[in-house]
Amino acid sequence: MRYPIILLTLFLSACSSTETFITAEQCGTQNWKKLGYSSAMKGESIRIFDQVKKICNSQQAALAQPIFVDGYSDGLIEYCTFDNGFKIGESGLTSDSICPLELRKEFLAGYRQAKLIRDQTLAEMEREKRMRESMPNSANTPRSGNGN
Repeated sequence: MRYPIILLTLFLSACSSTETFITAEQCGTQNWKKLGYSSAMKGESIRIFDQVKKICNSQQAALAQPIFVDGYSDGLIEYCTFDNGFKIGESGLTSDSICPLELRKEFLAGYRQAKLIRDQTLAEMEREKRMRESMPNSANTPRSGNGN
């Protein structure tokens, strides 16, 4: 009898810990253009709107979708730049690019440049670490101050 209760508890806690894109209460009051814009600026797929279709009634979703897409498009124009690609590559995030083909080239150029720099820096740091670790302990130990 305990086993099903434990499973139910785990299931409910897993469901409650996932981030909710939108709640049913927000369906009628949401600024859809702003939500679309911020979704694009976070690098989220346009498919995130599928959650709206599930949560809000079909009429609300149908009215909201073109407004959301308009905001999302505005966000893509700002997100899919060389500078933002560079920032994402520099931070070590993956380039699951949401950028359409006509904007992807600049974004990926920035991403690849920053990723190359980051990878080279990390490799150099790793080489230095290995060198320090391979040095004899006497070279790493501070000398005593007795003048000898």
